[in-house]
Amino acid sequence: MGATEGAAADGSVRRAWAPSPVSREARRAFRTVWAHLVVEDPVEAGDAVFCFGSRHHRVPERAAALHAAGVAPLVLVTGGPAAAGEPPESTVFAHRLVELGVPAARVVEEPAARHTGENVELGLAALRRHQEVRRLVLVSWPLAARRTLATFARQHPEIEVCSAPALRRAGWRWCPTPRRIGLALGELDRLERYAVHGWIAPVDRPAAVAEAVEVLRGEHARLAAAPPAGSAHDPARLRIPPAGAGPEAQEPALLVAEG
Repeated sequence: MGATEGAAADGSVRRAWAPSPVSREARRAFRTVWAHLVVEDPVEAGDAVFCFGSRHHRVPERAAALHAAGVAPLVLVTGGPAAAGEPPESTVFAHRLVELGVPAARVVEEPAARHTGENVELGLAALRRHQEVRRLVLVSWPLAARRTLATFARQHPEIEVCSAPALRRAGWRWCPTPRRIGLALGELDRLERYAVHGWIAPVDRPAAVAEAVEVLRGEHARLAAAPPAGSAHDPARLRIPPAGAGPEAQEPALLVAEG
């Protein structure tokens, strides 16, 4: 379902629900891709909760909840400025963690990382200035969960990690929208290209996931070519985020409102 807006007689904006433009087949395919990308591991105690930058508001929320539950004594936040003149993503997250009740002394900030590879390398260096690191709980924007695991597997396989993606609650799954289909396809492209370049460990793509990807690519092309009349889905927003020539920062402008 999607929301549309209309003006009421008193001038206020009234929101109404409209049918989703995503087909039933694509909805099933999105569920398969989501299960592949959004890895949820059983959470075990670790040396730190490791937060990847993205500006996704649920990342510090999930990290604060894990810290409050006693999962780890430290929370590491890593990420440089998303754009010139802005504060580092790590600083934004650190402030939010303190607002959510994490003692400032328990927050470790790494403010320079520009992409997931540097999140891992620079974040670990920052943590190791405080303590030895053997086990980490990874908190990320949900669709990047498998990529964060693959990055650790490539760069630091000696560290035990588990994935706790920043979801509203355990087992939560986003409803598929044209925008979210594009984001998921972009993430799948990254997994393939980054592995080819050696930036992450190779990730197997099961046959069911490969079939679901083809369904979503067809749906994405259909929606981009002919968005439904009166839809708020602007075809310019349906572009699959490209996997570039080098490791990329997550795209905060795309992420902040998702989930």
